[in-house]
Amino acid sequence: MNEVSCKNLNSDCAIQQANQGDIEGILSIIRPLEKTGALVKRSKKRIEEDIDAFLIAKWKKQIIGCCAIFGHADKAELACIAVHEEFRREKRFPNIGGRLLSAGEELARNQGIKTLFVLTTQARDWFIKKGFMDASIEDLPAQKKELYNWQRQSKILSKPLS
Repeated sequence: MNEVSCKNLNSDCAIQQANQGDIEGILSIIRPLEKTGALVKRSKKRIEEDIDAFLIAKWKKQIIGCCAIFGHADKAELACIAVHEEFRREKRFPNIGGRLLSAGEELARNQGIKTLFVLTTQARDWFIKKGFMDASIEDLPAQKKELYNWQRQSKILSKPLS
């Protein structure tokens, strides 16, 4: 993926493909959200294995946001979308989460994905505002259905990418 600029009057950040050198920065963003239950816990090894699926928002040399796109035939899961707590609602960096979502959608479209889906416990309203619609476990790819964690009671949402 090409770097996507996030310029405004007071800041300059970029959304780009993550690499192995970005793992600690990703972990620093997602660990606090894992502790609150907003995100599913992921081991460092799991992030290392999945690093090619991650996009990051970077300002100067600091990672300030991330998300991952996991393909399942003609559907893809948007997972682990998070913004560093110091940059949420920061006026210098408006809409970092939305920009990560847009970059993830573009990446998925370029891979021939027709539908993007998310599982969320706390951000349903945000995703609805971004064009997602409520879906059910029956709408998930078979592999994802098998792994669905009923205890988390995640809401399933989807968005066509056409």
